[in-house]
Formats: sequence, structure tokens, C-alpha cells
Amino acid sequence: MNKTALLLLTITLLFIGLVGCGNTGNEVKQAGQIELDANNIVSINLIEKKQPMATISDPSSFERFVQAITTAEYDRGQLDIAPSDYSTTVNMKDGISYEFSFWIGGSNSGLLIKSGQMGHYRLSDTSKKDLLDLFQSTFKEDKISSEDTANPQPPSVQVTVNPFTGGK
Repeated sequence: MNKTALLLLTITLLFIGLVGCGNTGNEVKQAGQIELDANNIVSINLIEKKQPMATISDPSSFERFVQAITTAEYDRGQLDIAPSDYSTTVNMKDGISYEFSFWIGGSNSGLLIKSGQMGHYRLSDTSKKDLLDLFQSTFKEDKISSEDTANPQPPSVQVTVNPFTGGK
């Protein structure tokens, strides 16, 4: 009878061990998904390699940003590559910030890393192009607005002179 009880205990422990190991794959997959709500974003600070920081504050741009990064595919592998083309800090309404680095310029294949998370994400060609367009247009708009404040144009002045009509 001892052998039967020992056999049942061994089978039960083996079964529990197999069930426990089977759940780890799902946990890794869930950890690799980027979840971000565009409605809760306050601003996105954007930095390009050699440019001063620009800020994205348009809600429609938040939607574009979130759509592009949430469709990226997670890859657990670590990268050993050059510094990123762009980096962002996404500031949320609850005071939390998320940092992302992007390799989307030139011949880069479209990668991103979420700070503090292992692995990286692969962007689709469409997402890569949309983010690159969003980032470049933000820097153009920011440059134009900073030039306007750095070199303000004098106000246009119109002077009207009433001729002296005479009279004493």
C-alpha cells in the first residue's frame, strides 16, 4: 500500500509541475504587449539625435503614435546596435511617464524599445513610415514656431496724416 500511495503522490506532483510550467508562456506574451491609451496622454516629448527637444501636444497625433506602437510585434531578444534615431517620453494624465527609443531613420528596419523592459519591438513598414512622418513634421513645425519667436518681425505700422486745412 505504501508503494501505491507513493506512486499517486509522485503522479500528482508531476501533474502540478507540468500545469505550472505550461502557464509561463502566456505570461511572457502578455508582458510583451504595449498598452497605451491615447486619451490619457498629456504630451509627448520628442528628441532627435542632434536636435533640441520638440513636444507633441495634438490629440490626433497621440492617436497616430499609439496606433503605430501598439501594433508592433514583441521580440524577447536583446539588441546591440547604434544609438536610436529618436527617443520619446510619453507623459500621462496620472503623472506616469513612459520612455521609448526608435530606430526608424534611413535604412533602419523599424525597431523600438520600451525603457525598463527586456526585448524589443518590430514595427511594420506602415507604422515606421507613419512615425517617421509624425516625428519629422513635429520638428518642422517646432522649428518654424521657434524661428518666429527668435526673429520677431516688427509690427506693421500705418501712419495717416491729416493735412492742415487752415483756418484760424
